[in-house]
Amino acid sequence: MKRFERILTACWILAVTFSLKSSAVPYHYFTRFNSSSGLPNNTIISCLSDSMGFIWVGTKDGLYRFDGHGFMVPDQMRDCGITDGMIGALCEDMDGTVWFTSNKGLGCYMPESGEVRSIEAFQDVMSYQMDADGMGNIWVLRSDIWTKGTTDRAIYRYNKNSGEVAIFSKDACGFLPNEICLDSGKKAWFCGENSPALY
Repeated sequence: MKRFERILTACWILAVTFSLKSSAVPYHYFTRFNSSSGLPNNTIISCLSDSMGFIWVGTKDGLYRFDGHGFMVPDQMRDCGITDGMIGALCEDMDGTVWFTSNKGLGCYMPESGEVRSIEAFQDVMSYQMDADGMGNIWVLRSDIWTKGTTDRAIYRYNKNSGEVAIFSKDACGFLPNEICLDSGKKAWFCGENSPALY
């Protein structure tokens, strides 16, 4: 009888231990957003969390901002034209300006003034990769390989202070770039077909 009580007690301890462990596992869930919850297009191409806490979402049908409650287009962007096409890439510079590429070129949104600008030199440049360094440069990786089936890729550097545009082709770079990132010192790194390169 004592043996049976010990087995029963051991089973009870095991049952309690496993039930406590299973109840301690947190429940994870995802809240999905789509056109029925206010997002105008379900195909998201790019996103950015800015320094003001907004989430910017680039879709096939334009650029939208999520404020924690819903998706909206800032009033200044409604009629500017450049933000209502396919948005390929997003980044924020050190001044809080949100930069984006679309199938209509490169543009930016300045939250302080609410101004939206289109950069004329980039009207035919589509990109899915871009970043901003600490010296006022916006680095854009032209990615025609994704849109036109060619290997016509190049690195563009736009200085927002001077308006100067520099274009680095495959011949100038020595490789076909396909990825861009900035290190902690805000230096630009490019990865391509052979090896990474630092500018």
